[in-house]
This record gives sequence, structure tokens and C-alpha cells, in this order.
Amino acid sequence: MPAQSRATVAASPQTKVGSVKTFVRDKWFPVDGEGTEIKVLMQNYCICCVQNGVEPVSLNAFLDQIEKLFERLGIDIEVGDDHREYCLGMRLGPSARKILH
Repeated sequence: MPAQSRATVAASPQTKVGSVKTFVRDKWFPVDGEGTEIKVLMQNYCICCVQNGVEPVSLNAFLDQIEKLFERLGIDIEVGDDHREYCLGMRLGPSARKILH
């Protein structure tokens, strides 16, 4: 691939971009009493995109889409005592864990 910025690649109509909604639907499951750091969601989303041969959306687009999706689903995002953001009541599913270990 010629040397292009990620912004150029993401804007290209020929480039497929990974769906945040599909990623959450397929890889993350509701679990009472657990929380997952938003950074972990993003890292796993990027890994899934690479494995599927698609470009991940930008960090800002990912965060915007996660916020809107979780709001519709009733999933809370809170800042923990460690100053990191967590989505509450969600965890990585078993099939995705196998891929990442």
C-alpha cells in the first residue's frame, strides 16, 4: 500500500471499516457486577478489525459510537477511582477471549 495517512485510508470508499455495533453485539455480553475499561473495548475492536481485514474507525468515532450505542442499550459508562472510564455490566465473551490469548 502506498504511504498514506490513516485518515486518507479511512476516507477511501474502497476501504471497509469495522462496525462498532457489530463488534459489541458479537464480542461483548452483559454481566451484572462487572465492568470493562473503555480502553480494553477499543483495543479488542482494533484486533478484531485486523483479523477481519477491515480498518478500525478513529478513536473519536469509536468513542462517539460507543457512547450512543450504550446510551440506547442502557449501559452506563462511569469514571472509576483510578480515573479510567468503564462500561458497567459488560465483559468480553468466551469466543473472543480465545482469539485474544
